[in-house]
Amino acid sequence: MNIPGDHDTRLDEGLTALARQPVPECPLNLSAIVWREIRRRRAEPADDWVTTLFEFFRRPTLAIPAFAFAIALGTLVGAMGATRSSTDIRLARQSLHLEVFEPNASGLSAVFASQR
Repeated sequence: MNIPGDHDTRLDEGLTALARQPVPECPLNLSAIVWREIRRRRAEPADDWVTTLFEFFRRPTLAIPAFAFAIALGTLVGAMGATRSSTDIRLARQSLHLEVFEPNASGLSAVFASQR
């Protein structure tokens, strides 16, 4: 059975023992090692296509064209949605016969005349 304070005591003892150990020396060619590892990891293929695409557009030379493309695509999709929604609004108004509430409507006869 686990005693609640037992884990804390073992953790404290382990951390104390670790703190007593000398700090390892840094290798003289640390910079070369780090850059070699960076080049190695950049050369590895990406895990999936989303990561590959993200890394492709993260390059500074492609950041502005990618941003412009995203704005253009968003504008195009928004324009398509706006066109469709105005058509939907017109069809909804016709099917609900809201023209009765227009100021120039001459009453109920205008509704029946518009259906013919």
